[in-house]
Amino acid sequence: MLVKQRNFGLDILRAMSIILVFLAHRFSFPYELGIVGVQIFFVLSGFLIGQILIKDFNNGGTIKTILTFWKRRWYRTLPMYYLVLIYKILIYGNPFGWKMIVYFLFLQTNFIGISFMSVSWSLAVEEWFYIFLPIFIFIFFRNGIDAKRFVIFLSCFIFLFFIARFSWNFFNKGVIIYQFDCLLLGVLLAMLKIYYRSIYVKLNSLWLFVFGLFGVIGLMILLGKMDSVYIYNTFYKVTWYFLISITISFMVPFAEQSYILNKTLRNIKPIYYFIT
Repeated sequence: MLVKQRNFGLDILRAMSIILVFLAHRFSFPYELGIVGVQIFFVLSGFLIGQILIKDFNNGGTIKTILTFWKRRWYRTLPMYYLVLIYKILIYGNPFGWKMIVYFLFLQTNFIGISFMSVSWSLAVEEWFYIFLPIFIFIFFRNGIDAKRFVIFLSCFIFLFFIARFSWNFFNKGVIIYQFDCLLLGVLLAMLKIYYRSIYVKLNSLWLFVFGLFGVIGLMILLGKMDSVYIYNTFYKVTWYFLISITISFMVPFAEQSYILNKTLRNIKPIYYFIT
């Protein structure tokens, strides 16, 4: 079996995500570096998972298609998550009693909070995305994906999830539907890559990449201060996250297709080993 070569440009974005999250957890910054790092990860996840599911459902999908997808995803995430969660319960105790079950079902964000294991919030986003996206695709495209309908489908759901999260946060109810709008931006990119290749190739622009990069930096400096969380609650939790994800989306096509990143930089061994 041939091993598919990793895309070094996307690995660079992954490395940026990891570094930003590490810096946010290790040091004290006035800006939300960690959130930006996680949003990079979400867009990339939507892009890569989207490609897998679109290809799986391209010629029709069944329940077995969904089960196979879940098995592949959960083998990669659940064992280590549950191991750490059980270890923490055994060492530090269970402060929530029977309500701790929500941590095993990735529902903690909306019910008892994430104070017991704060870093679990982003994994909760991913796990529910893994559950819902293939089900949605199965319901609407079980006989094969129609490109135009699928783009409309994605655009509508991005809009609906954004409105749902904005409305929910406006009334200070917490975090709803786990930023599916941000993840679906990555799926939309995957759709362009597979079905609208000419458009996707045109997005391979250094200027768009720079625009996205400076957009991320500008939004972080302008609106990404930690002390803005309570002052601009709805804007911060919903709109700012979404705008950050949009600017990141401009960076992905160039990162994946750029000769400079995937050939020139990849062949510089110190950079290659650091990134990978």
